[in-house]
Amino acid sequence: MKARCLDQNHHAYKIYGGRGITVCAEWLHDFSAFRDWAISAGYDPAAPYGECTLDRIDCDKGYGPDNCRWVNMKVQAENRRSGRAASGQYTKAKKAAPGVTSTEGSGAE
Repeated sequence: MKARCLDQNHHAYKIYGGRGITVCAEWLHDFSAFRDWAISAGYDPAAPYGECTLDRIDCDKGYGPDNCRWVNMKVQAENRRSGRAASGQYTKAKKAAPGVTSTEGSGAE
């Protein structure tokens, strides 16, 4: 998360930090604040791989407690800024369903 947003040498910087995606100051400077939020928001350290991933609700906003949640990879893949159509053109992808919480659809209920 931090590297994608801050490290200009990171391979994904262009589509994160390069387009203005940030990490809130609280998380950026205090890992315990992120950890406390993660646990309170439903992070499951025992979840199988891909069943509890950090997702930004609004793909055009940064990482912070008001814009992040824990979801499975399927939900995260559907919550994309854009996808590539068969024509090779980028198209607006559908957003995740409103009201999807940190663990809904993850099998962690």
